Amino acid sequence: MDDAFAQLTDELLALARLTRSVAHKTHNDVSTATGAVLAIVESCPGVWTKEIANRLGVGLSVASRHTAELVQSGLLRREPDPADGRAARLQLTDPGRQCLAALRAQNADWIAAALADWSPADVATAAELLHRLADDLHTALARHGVPGAPTNPREGISP
Repeated sequence: MDDAFAQLTDELLALARLTRSVAHKTHNDVSTATGAVLAIVESCPGVWTKEIANRLGVGLSVASRHTAELVQSGLLRREPDPADGRAARLQLTDPGRQCLAALRAQNADWIAAALADWSPADVATAAELLHRLADDLHTALARHGVPGAPTNPREGISP
């Protein structure tokens, strides 16, 4: 393997770890899982809990527990599935939308502060290259039929 690809892989893993750390740092009273579930429901209104489990790569019981807590807290609501009365589809509530917007704003503020020394051009270039990278990785996942891969690389972007 080319050393540049190995280095890129290492940097992506480091970035993933740092991103989780940012989420933990900025979301003092909201779990990372909460943000991830809310983002999925926002991008896929009417999603089933089973789909959330697949997209997060967790078991159905874990996703069920998260969604139940979010329904109980008023951030999500269950609606009966018109095709199957036993199943429920999930929707964001207004407080859920507000929570998700606040999580995203906290992340953006933290990243802006962390990159305060970057020029606007560098920030734009980084965003453009990461966008391209996400698109190309998504295409490769789709081509290989990876289960649970999002249909859109920006679907369910966690705050």
